[in-house]
Amino acid sequence: RLAAIVLCFIDYGSLYKPGWLAWIFSIFLFIPGAYTMYSVKKYFGFLRAAGADHFDAKYRDIPFENRGIFKWFPNAMYLFAIGIPFAFAVATGSKSMFVVAIYTYISIWLHYFCTEKEDFKIIYGTVK
Repeated sequence: RLAAIVLCFIDYGSLYKPGWLAWIFSIFLFIPGAYTMYSVKKYFGFLRAAGADHFDAKYRDIPFENRGIFKWFPNAMYLFAIGIPFAFAVATGSKSMFVVAIYTYISIWLHYFCTEKEDFKIIYGTVK
């Protein structure tokens, strides 16, 4: 997904020529996503975010995170981090990046409902 950022600049302006309005809107999409990624790094790490808590028993005793952005939005990775690809798509007007962003959005939510939500019941004893 990170490599798709290069794609949006290669495909720059294929959907529309972005102007100041697109750049401003993309910043509004990017900021909550960036803060979410900062909160992930600071409070529980990318290894746990990538699913280590599903497989490594040492994470079973660690409570569900409620600091940083997770204090206000317990499901921030699904709500805001997936806005980052959309921010790049809007900022560059890239048709290909919009496809990547939509695919990312759909696949992340499918993963949440089919895997995460059920695993949270086992790992944390609750559904977030």
